[in-house]
Amino acid sequence: LNQVINNVNALPGLIDDKIKEYISSGEIENLLNEMLQNYFPIDVKNPPADLVAAVGDGTTDDTVASQNILNYAADHNLPMIFPAGVYRVSSLTIAEEAHFLGVGNPTIFKLNNTEDALINVDGSFTAFGMTFNANIAGVVNPVDAIAGACYNISLSNCTVTGCVSGVDAFVSGIMQIVNCHFSNYTEYGVRVVGNGRIMADGII
Repeated sequence: LNQVINNVNALPGLIDDKIKEYISSGEIENLLNEMLQNYFPIDVKNPPADLVAAVGDGTTDDTVASQNILNYAADHNLPMIFPAGVYRVSSLTIAEEAHFLGVGNPTIFKLNNTEDALINVDGSFTAFGMTFNANIAGVVNPVDAIAGACYNISLSNCTVTGCVSGVDAFVSGIMQIVNCHFSNYTEYGVRVVGNGRIMADGII
C-alpha cells in the first residue's frame, strides 16, 4: 500500500517531466505544422514539405509542381494561394475541385504547344485575382484559356487573355463571373452551354 501511495504521489511529477521532454523534442511543432496544413490555404511557393514549390519567375516550367500541389489541395479540400509572379505551365487539369487565390495579380501563362486548354476543368473551379494567358501569339495551335465540363465555376477580378476562347464550358451547376476582363481572343470571350445557371456582372 505504501508503494502504491508513493507511485500516485510521484505521478504528477512524472507527467510534468514527460510533457517537458515532448515539448523540448520539437515533436509538438511538427504536430502543429501537420495540423495547420489541413486548415490553411496552400502557398504554391511554399507548399508542404513533401511537395516541390512552384517558382513563378516567368522562365521555369512550373507544370509538374503546380499540378502536384493542385492535386494535394484537392485531396485535402484546401484553396491554393498564388503569390505575384508568372507561372509558366503546359496546362493544368482540375479533376474534382480547385480554388485559386491570387495575391498581387499573378499570371498563369501557357508554356508550350500542347493541344490542351491552359486550365482544363472537369469538376468545380473558382479563381480570384488571377490572370490567365493562353499565349496565343507564342504557340502553333492556339487553345482556350479555361475549358471543360464544369459543375460550378466562379471567376472574380480575373483577366483572361491570349486565347481562342476565354471560357468555353459546359456548366451543369452554377457559373458566376464578376468583374472580369476578357481580351485578345479569336472566338468567344465567354461561351457557355448546358443546363446550369449563370450570373454575370461587370464583364469587359
